Amino acid sequence: MGVKESPGLRRPRPGVLPVWLVVLAAALVAALMASCSLGPGPAADDEGDRAVLVEFYKGADGFGWRNKRNWLTNKPIDRWHGVTTDGSGRVIRLELRENRLSGRVSPGLGSLGSLQVLDLSHNRLTGTIPPELGNLGNLTSLHLHGNGLSGPIPAELGDLGNLTVLSLFANELSGPIPAELGNLGNLEKLLLDTNELSGRVPAELENLSNLAVLSLNSNGLTGRLPPEVLGNMTKLRWLSLGENWLYGCVPTALRGQLTGARGGMRGLPHCDRVPPPRPCEAGMTLQQGEYCTLGPDPRDRPWDPRQLYLFRVRDNDGCLEFVFWCPTDEIDTENLKASRNSDGSWTVHRVP
Repeated sequence: MGVKESPGLRRPRPGVLPVWLVVLAAALVAALMASCSLGPGPAADDEGDRAVLVEFYKGADGFGWRNKRNWLTNKPIDRWHGVTTDGSGRVIRLELRENRLSGRVSPGLGSLGSLQVLDLSHNRLTGTIPPELGNLGNLTSLHLHGNGLSGPIPAELGDLGNLTVLSLFANELSGPIPAELGNLGNLEKLLLDTNELSGRVPAELENLSNLAVLSLNSNGLTGRLPPEVLGNMTKLRWLSLGENWLYGCVPTALRGQLTGARGGMRGLPHCDRVPPPRPCEAGMTLQQGEYCTLGPDPRDRPWDPRQLYLFRVRDNDGCLEFVFWCPTDEIDTENLKASRNSDGSWTVHRVP
C-alpha cells in the first residue's frame, strides 16, 4: 500500500521549476543588475584636454589629415584617432605620425598635463617649437622629427625631467644646442642631426649619463668637443658627429662599447690614435691621418688642425685639410706646399 502525498508537498512535474525558485532567481538577477548600475561608468573626458585637442586640430589643418576619425565629434576623445586617455579622461598619448599634419604646433599642447608621449613626426609642420612644451612634466617621449620646424630649440625642453627620448632630427632648426638639455638626466636618446644648428657642443651634456644614442651629424657645429662630454656617457652605444666643424678626439675607453659610431666619427679619432706631431718640412710625405705643424708642440693643447697644423690628411676621405677647407690637388701656404700622390698620400714641397 503506497504512501499518500500531502497536497502541500506535491512533487513538481519533471522539467518544471517551482514557482518560488523562479521568483527567487528573478529577484537575484534584479539585485545584481541594480548593483552593477551603481558602479563606476566610463571616465568622462577632461573638458580642458578636449578643448586643447580642438585647438590643435584647427591649427594643424585637421581637415587635410590622412586619418581624422572621430575628431571634433561628440564621441569620447579616446576614440579620436591617435588619442589615448587614462582612467580620469586625461590625454596621456597623442600619436599622429605620418598623418599629413601641416601648419604649426599649438602652444596649447603644453597644458596637457598628463601627456606622456607626443609623436607628430614625419608630417609637414612648420614654425617654431613652442616653449610651452616644457610644461609637460610627465612627458617621456617627444618625437617631432621629419617636419619643417625652424628657429631655436627651446631651452624650456630642459625642464622635461622624465624625458627619455628627444627626437628633433630632419628639420630646419637653427641656433645653439641649449645647455639646459644637460638637465635631462633620464634621457637615453638625443637625436638632433640634419638641422642647421651652430655653435659649440655644450659641456653640460656631460650630465647625460644614461644616454645610449647621440646623433649630432649634419649641422654646423664648431669648436672643440669637450672630452668630459663623451667621457661621462658610460652607456653610449651610438655616436654620430660627422658633417660638422668639430675637432678633438673620442675617449679611447668608448672604443669597445660604440657599436654604431664608425661612420659618425669622421674627423674625430679615438684619443690614442692621434699621431704625434711633426714639424712640416720639405720632402715629408703624409699618409692618411697624419699631420704636420708650423706651430708649437700641440701635445699639451687641444688638437685643432684649424689653428696649429699646416697640413693634415683626413682619416676617412684621404684629402688634405688646411684651415676650414680641403683642396683637391694642392695647397700652398707661406713657403711650403703639398700635392697629392697617386696612392692618396701627400708630399710637402718647398716653394721656389
